[in-house]
Amino acid sequence: MSLRESKRYPYGKEKIKIIIVMLPAVLFFSSGLATWKNGFLEFIQAAQETMQSENEIYSILLYLLSMSIEVSIIAFNILNVYNE
Repeated sequence: MSLRESKRYPYGKEKIKIIIVMLPAVLFFSSGLATWKNGFLEFIQAAQETMQSENEIYSILLYLLSMSIEVSIIAFNILNVYNE
């Protein structure tokens, strides 16, 4: 099976395969992004209620620091995969 350009597939079969693979990837990414956004907004809302009721800003800052460290580790690992 040739992946080169032909009269029937002027862009080549490889590019068609890439597009087919990218469609679910984009859907999964957008779903994950929406889930992350909703979770973050709920966290901010809960944090505001906690700050108003108990004034425990340090626990919220510690959680945000922990979350940022976790995200930076994940991003670093992803960059390592692409650099190899």
